[in-house]
Amino acid sequence: MMRATFFRILMACSTFVFAACAVQRPANSIAASPEFAAKPLSVDTLLAWPVYGRGSVEGYRNQAVILREQVGSAGLMLVSPKPYGQRVVLRYRVMTLQAGSVLVAILSTSGPEEAGTLSLPEGYDGGIGPWLGPNPNYFFAFHNAPHMRNPFVIRVGDGDTNLLEEADRAYMTVGRWHDVEVGRRDGRLWLSIDGQRVIDTTDTPPLGSGRIALRIRGTGPELASAMIRDVRISEE
Repeated sequence: MMRATFFRILMACSTFVFAACAVQRPANSIAASPEFAAKPLSVDTLLAWPVYGRGSVEGYRNQAVILREQVGSAGLMLVSPKPYGQRVVLRYRVMTLQAGSVLVAILSTSGPEEAGTLSLPEGYDGGIGPWLGPNPNYFFAFHNAPHMRNPFVIRVGDGDTNLLEEADRAYMTVGRWHDVEVGRRDGRLWLSIDGQRVIDTTDTPPLGSGRIALRIRGTGPELASAMIRDVRISEE
């Protein structure tokens, strides 16, 4: 009788502990959002995005998009054709094809006059200047070991550039697919790589709405190239 009673108590305690663990979440985490159930953008959709800089953007087996700089390029970018709001998540897979390639994702970029517009010089060569000056944005750099930096996010706006947070180490390697997620919910910003939150910070007051951009840039004489796939964008 005593053994049966002890067994029932043990089972009840185990059930309680399991339930408590199932609902607990670290204080700094962000709950999973329904955007991850959304279908990825097709290759044809991505190929229709505006391209800025010098290089090529082409489909690969109808599964991925390859971005390649060309000689004389100062960067190559795919930019969403429409702006997104202040609560947006971008998730995609990316493979760096050259060791010297720097990968960047930009959220909420917009020209100084109207949300969703961009201010770019005539004959724009893909250089970094417009993204550190006239076009406010959140600038996430993550495969940037060639620049001897860890992943970071900066805020560009109001005539200034501010580092919001930098990770403690590099998280990506060449020739391997990585899952990348960048997002914002109002003034909260985060970057996850392969499911690990590497940046989680805030910005006050936050930037407004704007377009999304995917950027590559080589280092020294090496031209950048990368493959992207399974791009998902969602806003609340």
